[in-house]
Amino acid sequence: MTSALRQELEQITNGGKHAISRHEAAIAEISATHANRVRLFSPLVGMPHNCFLFALGVVNSDVIQEILVRDAMLLDRGKPRKDVKFGSEFMEELVTSGLLQPDENGEIIVYFDEAKPVHAGLMIGDRVRSKWGIGNTWEHELWEVPESYGNSARRFSLVCDLGEVEKLFRDYASRLPVR
Repeated sequence: MTSALRQELEQITNGGKHAISRHEAAIAEISATHANRVRLFSPLVGMPHNCFLFALGVVNSDVIQEILVRDAMLLDRGKPRKDVKFGSEFMEELVTSGLLQPDENGEIIVYFDEAKPVHAGLMIGDRVRSKWGIGNTWEHELWEVPESYGNSARRFSLVCDLGEVEKLFRDYASRLPVR
């Protein structure tokens, strides 16, 4: 894991200096000084989503998307909302509930900053596919990720079906305080 490469990837994807449409070219440009095997897997398309939705395979869940969109619409209307996210806290809830279990051969890789899940992807052989920020999905080596994506990683398996993830997310969202 090279810190300099991770810092460069951080600046490209999360630093605000490059439009998403320039990310692929910017990563290719740093290859001259920072050897890497980062490759665009797919450009940004379809339903808006983050790395956790992608890694768990629930991007197209109507139930989850409805909860997220409904809460976001309240913000747009200036009304109190719950600030619902399919993010770190919900990932912790999946682990606590036992629906996401540590598994050395699991296909889901979760990156942690200390004990907090901050990024996730799918293990494809010895490589990872993961969604970076609001941008694209990339295929990369385990530690070829932006610096803010954690300092440790563990593999997991999702041991339930989509309906159980949706139910847990609905319950989680209902418990959040209105802000």
